[in-house]
Amino acid sequence: MQELIKQFDQEVEKFSQQVASFPSKRRNEKYFDQWSLKDILAHLSGWAIYQQQIISLFLDGHPGDSTVDIQTQNREAVTKREKMDWEETYTEWQKSVRALSSQYGSIPESMLDKSVFSNKSKTPFKLLQIEVNHLKDTHGPQLKKVLEHL
Repeated sequence: MQELIKQFDQEVEKFSQQVASFPSKRRNEKYFDQWSLKDILAHLSGWAIYQQQIISLFLDGHPGDSTVDIQTQNREAVTKREKMDWEETYTEWQKSVRALSSQYGSIPESMLDKSVFSNKSKTPFKLLQIEVNHLKDTHGPQLKKVLEHL
């Protein structure tokens, strides 16, 4: 698990560097389908915070329910942060991914092979792997492609 946490932290750092190189005057323009860079960070924050809640329940012995609708969760995460300015959005994302990394690191060894959800077999390792892949295979390449054309 520690190796995967390290990989997550590395992907977050790589993505942070890409974000830092994005022109500030273009952060609110829609380059990612229907989303701006600010919206992407809002989306990522929303998922990091959601996962923190799920992991907290799991650590307290209460597996969560995995019936969340992904599209609804994405839309709500972005909508909830619409009125936040860039700095607030960026800071929230930074804090949420750091907290998520730390929280995954606090999961006892004896719980790593247990399901986080009551109705789906997803271990903490599997959930974090999804996050790593989401940055590495989806948002990182999207951001890189946009940066190449700016």
